[in-house]
Amino acid sequence: MNKIFLLIVTLITMIMVMCSCGSSEPDNKKLDLSTKEGIQAYTENYFKNEASTDIDSVTVNDDAGKGSGYVLLINVVFTTKNKADTSKQMIQMLSEDFAAHIGEEASDVNEVALMWDVPYLEGNAKVQYVRADGGMKLGDESFSF
Repeated sequence: MNKIFLLIVTLITMIMVMCSCGSSEPDNKKLDLSTKEGIQAYTENYFKNEASTDIDSVTVNDDAGKGSGYVLLINVVFTTKNKADTSKQMIQMLSEDFAAHIGEEASDVNEVALMWDVPYLEGNAKVQYVRADGGMKLGDESFSF
């Protein structure tokens, strides 16, 4: 009985997160995503509209390694109280969704690093994406909770 209840709660939570994904798109359509300011505003709007996140900071740096484009560093707080494996899955899903959107919308972003604080589990996570084949590809991820 407890397993069924937990499964139902997990599924409802994941559906709520999926329904909120990309809900910030209309606001972001007006931004100039070739500028640092536009990329920062896009990112802040995106995570502001996610039910399970609080944005801590967004930094857009010049990509010194490539000589052009930007590296996007995002500090996010994952606010949902879940078990570790469910939290990991949701962080992966949220990170992948954001990387897909920014990869499609902002061709000048070469790399995205999302640093997640997970207070409920007293841990953190890092998920990194790099530009490849016209989009973003998972580069590295680590979870410590």
